[in-house]
Amino acid sequence: MNEFMLALGFFVVALLYASVGHGGATGYLALLALVMPTLPQHEAATTALLLNTIVSGIALVQFSRAGAWSLRRASPFLIASVPAAFWVDGCALRLSCSLCCSWWGYALPPSD
Repeated sequence: MNEFMLALGFFVVALLYASVGHGGATGYLALLALVMPTLPQHEAATTALLLNTIVSGIALVQFSRAGAWSLRRASPFLIASVPAAFWVDGCALRLSCSLCCSWWGYALPPSD
């Protein structure tokens, strides 16, 4: 019964998150914690990452086929994201989390 509930929950989470272009990792983690509370943390994280990658890939293909995503428009963001990730990782190692998070909050424009 638990396996059926977990599979049904995964399907619903994947459907809802993929409809807006997300993978749903938080939903998978929540389901795993509720249905299988004794599952080790590293196994839950690995399962959520695998499902997130699959659902995000399917959503990317569907959005691409519909013309809502193109590699040409996304390439500047993809190219800039790799060095930015390394820079932020180095920043987090040198600075405390609160200092780095407060700097990021000041760097972002206020939302309306």
